[in-house]
Amino acid sequence: MTTQTSKKLYTIEEFMSLPKSDQRQELVEGELFDMPPTGDEHGRIADELYAELRNFVKSRNLGRVWFTTGFVIDPTTPKPTVRAPDVAFIKAERVPAPGKGPVPVPPDLAVEVISPSDEAGDINKKLTQYQKAGIPLIWLIYPAKQQVHVYRLSNSQTFDTLGINDELDGETVVPSFKLAISQLFK
Repeated sequence: MTTQTSKKLYTIEEFMSLPKSDQRQELVEGELFDMPPTGDEHGRIADELYAELRNFVKSRNLGRVWFTTGFVIDPTTPKPTVRAPDVAFIKAERVPAPGKGPVPVPPDLAVEVISPSDEAGDINKKLTQYQKAGIPLIWLIYPAKQQVHVYRLSNSQTFDTLGINDELDGETVVPSFKLAISQLFK
């Protein structure tokens, strides 16, 4: 569950110059939202996926993997959006130079671990924003169901549901990456 902290509209520059907060924050269509801290299960799943994906990507020089880092999903002023997926990946040829603010381009893979407090409307809004930004592969991980919903830009209207006996596949976004879903829920 996200909590709106202000009705004021912020630019990306204003958002980045705000004083540090104890809460993770996202900028959604110019409005500032606090993100509650994640729980143990959420953190373990995101950490496991990050570690596996990062090791795979780094060993093959495929690009860069981030953990809870802000990405400019929509730079449109006056309502820009900066989202922080739990795990994200950008292909080597698209990795921007290091900077101090949010990553200035959307990732090629965005992963969200869905917490019990996440509301369906918030999840759908984030998914729609990711799709509109052109993110080719999106994984929504549902710990309570031990499932992953896989969305592809090529067919944004449908998704595949993978269960505990299936495996994640990086497809053309992270070629040859495969991970047993059961490994996420150990």
